[in-house]
Amino acid sequence: ESGSGKSATCSSIAGQLISGGKQVFFLDMHGENGGLWALAPARVTRFWYGEPAPDIDPMSEASIAMAVEPVMAAIRDGQSVLVNLREWAVLEPAKLDAFALVFVRALYAHRVKHPKGFSLLVVEEAQQVAPQAQSKGQSDNVKVVVNVTSDGRKYGLHCLYATQRQSLVDVSVLACC
Repeated sequence: ESGSGKSATCSSIAGQLISGGKQVFFLDMHGENGGLWALAPARVTRFWYGEPAPDIDPMSEASIAMAVEPVMAAIRDGQSVLVNLREWAVLEPAKLDAFALVFVRALYAHRVKHPKGFSLLVVEEAQQVAPQAQSKGQSDNVKVVVNVTSDGRKYGLHCLYATQRQSLVDVSVLACC
C-alpha cells in the first residue's frame, strides 16, 4: 500500500518533532505530507513549487535564490517548512536540482550562523537530490549534501534521507549516514 512505508515513517518522525517544538525542513517529492501543516499550522509554513512558478530559470542562480528566499525567511522566523516539489521532481528535474542545491547551501549557512537546538532536514526520494548516477549539475548537489550530512550535526542540523532504492543514492551520502 502506498504511503504506509517510508513516507509514513518520515511524516511520523517529522510530526513528532514539530509537535515537540523542533524545526523540521521537509523536501516532499510526492506532495504527500501536507498533513504535517495541520499538526501545527502556526509553526509550519507550506511551499509549493511547480506549475505556479514557471518563471524560475534553473540556469540562473539569482532566479533560484528568489525561489529559495521565502523558504529561508520562514526558517529564520523559526518556522518548520514543508516544501512540495512534486511537479519539479516529475516534470522538471533541472529546476529540482537547482532548487535543492541553493536551498541546502542556504540552510547550512543559516545553521552555521545560528547553531541553536536540534533541527532536521528530511529528503524523501533521496536519489533525486543525491543520485549515484549523476547528470550535469547534480555533482554539485551531491558534494553539498555530503558536506551538510557530515558536518551539519555540529551545528544542530541533522538529516533524514529516505529512499526505497539505496543503490540509486550516491555512496558518499550513504557513507555519512
